Amino acid sequence: MPDRTGGRRISYSSVKLTKRVIDAASPGAERRIIWDTELRGFGVRVETSGTKSFLIRYRPKGNGRNGPKRFVTIGRSGAMTPGQARNEARSKLAAVARGDATRPRRATKPRKRLPYRSSSNGFSPSR
Repeated sequence: MPDRTGGRRISYSSVKLTKRVIDAASPGAERRIIWDTELRGFGVRVETSGTKSFLIRYRPKGNGRNGPKRFVTIGRSGAMTPGQARNEARSKLAAVARGDATRPRRATKPRKRLPYRSSSNGFSPSR
């Protein structure tokens, strides 16, 4: 059943996610999400480019059925196995259910520091 989300067409299906199923998922003309039947809210997104990423879908605690759906990417398919991704998804979904985090934390890259320049440009802030 195709769904219209943010101007992009997405098709959905459900099956137990295994390495074989994910490898067999081929890209199509539209983005697809294949949901896992073993863990609710866990799936793999197949982009039109062929990129496959594990993700979770949830609604923040306390919002109920009318709350906004949140999608969080867990990782790429080649970098982790479906079992590892399922365990990571289970812990993130449990944190949401406990109310620990309204949005699970993402891994952030450290910011690059700009090199300190002395007053070589002739500008000197006055106090």
